[in-house]
Amino acid sequence: MNHEQAETQVLQAIPVLAAELSIDECIAQLQASGLSEVRATKLCVMIPEAFGLALAWRLGAKLPDEEQMFDVRNRAGETVQVPMLGQHVFSMALAMAVAVLKQGWYPPITREAFEAVSNRSAIMSVLQQIEGNLEGAGTPDLFLWGLVAEDIIADESLP
Repeated sequence: MNHEQAETQVLQAIPVLAAELSIDECIAQLQASGLSEVRATKLCVMIPEAFGLALAWRLGAKLPDEEQMFDVRNRAGETVQVPMLGQHVFSMALAMAVAVLKQGWYPPITREAFEAVSNRSAIMSVLQQIEGNLEGAGTPDLFLWGLVAEDIIADESLP
């Protein structure tokens, strides 16, 4: 996958994620459009976290760097780490989220869509409990549910 493909697929997934659908319904809808189950799941799991991290950044937290990892289970059931920014879907969604927070909304990333998508994020649960700013706070560890490390890594080599 390259950044152009990631951009297209992230833009395709945002309206689906903004709709009032369960995560399983979002994955099924993206699969129905021709995406693999792994790619559809990555989009549904990573985009909300990217949007949530962009909001945390807006409140003063640091954005993920090259060393920031996702925790995910491998086929043996062990927790392993996968680089956040090594995932095109995540890095593209994060770049788009930061851009709209800096420059303004544009279709399909409207304010309403951004809020609906970011509200799916585990990060938002944390942000809603914190008062004040997050000046200098780092990116928290994020666990990717519903994905397997080997599938995530293999998916990056597919278009």
